[in-house]
Amino acid sequence: MARNREGQRLELLPGRGEWFTFYENLIRQDYLRGLRALNEGDRVIDIGANIGAFTVLAASKVGRTGSVFAFEPDPATCERLRANVRLNALENVIVENCAVGAAAGEATFYRHSKNAYSSLMDGVDGRVQEHLESFPVLVMGIRDVIAKAGPAIKLLKIDCEGSEYDIVDALDAGSAGPVQQISMEVHPVAGRSAEALQARIESWGMRVTFTNLLMAIRN
Repeated sequence: MARNREGQRLELLPGRGEWFTFYENLIRQDYLRGLRALNEGDRVIDIGANIGAFTVLAASKVGRTGSVFAFEPDPATCERLRANVRLNALENVIVENCAVGAAAGEATFYRHSKNAYSSLMDGVDGRVQEHLESFPVLVMGIRDVIAKAGPAIKLLKIDCEGSEYDIVDALDAGSAGPVQQISMEVHPVAGRSAEALQARIESWGMRVTFTNLLMAIRN
């Protein structure tokens, strides 16, 4: 078990790269850098919640009157997400065992030995056919996700190994209107452009900075 200075805890498995997941989320708090702070009562969406590192951090910050909506498609990883939520005695987290995409439906999920690499795409970051197995998962459309979490969403966090392009493409200024901030990993995917993704988010009236993460704040 790993614990940060604030007392937030995660159960980690060895040899899967999970220590770095803990470190970047609960020690460095990468997904919150340069953004407006999360406060009591805020609502947060966590797409690609994995074992719950960011979910636990966000839920601890938004308090009992806030909510975190956490989405994780892998059933085994989702059970560990739920366990880490219970470990931290958090009652403000809504966990959904599904992926998030452009529209509702079903998709093939590719499970990797390092669960942070698991994806709806085979070939993200050059990892072609490196998955252990694949199986179908349910997908919730991003517009439905925003409607479920609204009316005001303080932060939309996305780390979904290449599916971010489809998610962003499915939104426009109106449907993205409830989202005040975005923190997102952007992965190299053949035929997709990070510059075009950034331009689309800017067209919603958001100011974008792009370092190791794409961070957007509504103007």
